[in-house]
Amino acid sequence: MLEEVRYVHGLKRNLISLGELEKKGYIFKGEKGMMKVLRECIMVMKCVRKNGLYALKGVVIFGSASTTETIDYTKTVMS
Repeated sequence: MLEEVRYVHGLKRNLISLGELEKKGYIFKGEKGMMKVLRECIMVMKCVRKNGLYALKGVVIFGSASTTETIDYTKTVMS
């Protein structure tokens, strides 16, 4: 759970603070327009760079294990 985040009224997408994730021990690896977010060697998020911003590819699932689920990327990114 992220704490000390800001709410932007009317924003159609959620923003994730990499600084907050870093404070919680997450690691970021990026190259060739892709970024992976890892925690204890497990990939918890995969992002694709579009228009200078990284957009989550898939959904984040939390439970006894963290993972990503692939979905149709064209339907998840704002133009």
